[in-house]
Amino acid sequence: YLFTYLFIIFWVWMSRFLLSSYFGFYEDDWFFLGAAITNSSEQNWSRLYSAYTTFFQGRPLYITFVTLIPMLAAKLGGIKTLYSIGFLILSANACLLYRIDLIGNKISYSE
Repeated sequence: YLFTYLFIIFWVWMSRFLLSSYFGFYEDDWFFLGAAITNSSEQNWSRLYSAYTTFFQGRPLYITFVTLIPMLAAKLGGIKTLYSIGFLILSANACLLYRIDLIGNKISYSE
């Protein structure tokens, strides 16, 4: 299965991240990701605390991911690191989806 997973990862790179060195932020990215990158750690932790205590947007896990991942990426190398982390997450999701399909096809629903 190694070749299959490498093939999937290759196509994730080709289809989504080939020109990632030219990528930037869109308007809605600046609102969430830009704030997480430019805010201090204390401000980011306060934002996370608020997301879980007041439930202001109704999606605390989303706020967690768009706060912690950009904050980590900014400390490790900036926007290119952020897109590299995105590539790893998307590649893992694609491989997991393939694995689920592989397992699902082995299940027989006939009697």
